[in-house]
Amino acid sequence: MMVDSTNYNMNLKEKMEQIYRTEPPDKIPWNITHPPQQLEELVEEGKVMPCKAIDLGCGIGNYAIWLAQKGFEMSGIDFSESAVKLASKKAQQEDLNCNFFVGDLTDKNFSLNSKYEFAYDWEVLHHIFPEDRDIYFKNVVNLLYKGSIYFSACFSEMDKEFGKL
Repeated sequence: MMVDSTNYNMNLKEKMEQIYRTEPPDKIPWNITHPPQQLEELVEEGKVMPCKAIDLGCGIGNYAIWLAQKGFEMSGIDFSESAVKLASKKAQQEDLNCNFFVGDLTDKNFSLNSKYEFAYDWEVLHHIFPEDRDIYFKNVVNLLYKGSIYFSACFSEMDKEFGKL
């Protein structure tokens, strides 16, 4: 059975919007407050130094806020308006200057008038249909300066759910 990515993406956006609008953040399973070990190691080992960076699929901004606390000039993007509002509020409560944007990186008309030196996607890419990945990557490349770093964590064979439909 073939799934229409356009309808799926619209349904996913609606579902994510509802979750971020109605669920307490501590009840959202993927809302993990501490940064992933791999991202933490990149920063702590100096492989990525503080710079202008963007969190692709930022949710409520936990990792963007952590990086801002480490000296990064942070932005985040998510297709859920409610998630972006929560992220902005959380950064403001932490007295951090982070910029959060609503946007869909699989939209052919996506545009953001800013460039970054580091972009990361924590478990976003594997939710994007293969036929939409070229658009996603084109949009990500347009966000980055030449020679920037893009870090993506997805498709882990160590994940208990890997390969299951």
